Amino acid sequence: MHNELDLRWALSLAGKIRDKGELVSGNDEAALVYRLAAITLETDSDGYTIKLTDGRVDLTLFFHHKYELDYPDASALDSFMAKLHELDNTLPQ
Repeated sequence: MHNELDLRWALSLAGKIRDKGELVSGNDEAALVYRLAAITLETDSDGYTIKLTDGRVDLTLFFHHKYELDYPDASALDSFMAKLHELDNTLPQ
């Protein structure tokens, strides 16, 4: 799975969550946290690190097209990816 993630898609989805989601916390000088459906988007203060999470799985996107997935088991990862795709399919392009 690690090499199969489309980073452009993940970044695009993160942008949609930021644009359409609810700002949960943060301001221009601090990390920002947005929530949309079952997914939370967290950004650091400079915007170079982005995390998408459903509470069980964390997908962290780093600068220079690197990423890290942290998940307890394959079932949790599959569920998380399904949530991301479902959310992406419901949002306008």
